[in-house]
Amino acid sequence: MKIISLNIAGCKGLNQRLAKIVDFLNQEDADIVCLQEVIFSDGTNQAEEINDRLDNPYQNLIVEIAEVFTPRSGAPYTEGLAILARVDEVNVEKAVLQPTDKHTRIALNVDLSDGMKISNIHLANNDESFRQLSELLEKLGDNEHFIVGDFNMRKRVLLKNSQTWNDRYRVSVDFANYISCPDAPDDLMVLDYMLLPYNYCFTNIRTVAGLSDHNAIIFEIKKCKAPASRNQ
Repeated sequence: MKIISLNIAGCKGLNQRLAKIVDFLNQEDADIVCLQEVIFSDGTNQAEEINDRLDNPYQNLIVEIAEVFTPRSGAPYTEGLAILARVDEVNVEKAVLQPTDKHTRIALNVDLSDGMKISNIHLANNDESFRQLSELLEKLGDNEHFIVGDFNMRKRVLLKNSQTWNDRYRVSVDFANYISCPDAPDDLMVLDYMLLPYNYCFTNIRTVAGLSDHNAIIFEIKKCKAPASRNQ
């Protein structure tokens, strides 16, 4: 199974990058695509446009608006999250997280008809991002999801607090070293992750640059047995 996460930075000249993103997604042919910073306008959104240009391989496009944001300069814009999936959803939840910065942050939690549960996130761009992750984990409880997206969290902070999920999840940066924000300062070069329920394993993690200010992260996973300690 292949899952892609990409913050498309939809308010930053997406039209100039759109063809490149479409070519990338067409080549990767992922099962699920999670997009952050998707712009909504005129009754449509950028995720729908991407799927249309791909000739609609994703029969299920799940989108949620996070906010209407007014920047210091320029016009207000409507932004949110999107999940592109090849199967139907059976449940969709928009979880609004406690605010810690000027943006409204949400998690898009989706149960798919094939049994997959996925949470696409874009957390606060400050030191409170881990508090929002903890809030989401508490909301999900034992209903473990693939948690993926732009965590806006330093790698050292994520790993330092790994006791929060204990042995419930595997974390992508324990499996592979990668960079998700190549133009950022050293301690901010990894901000995008996946927390993977322990009955699945990573088999490969790759990145592709040049599509946005974030690299696309390609997670390849498979079902596997949980460690013995989880079964005792």
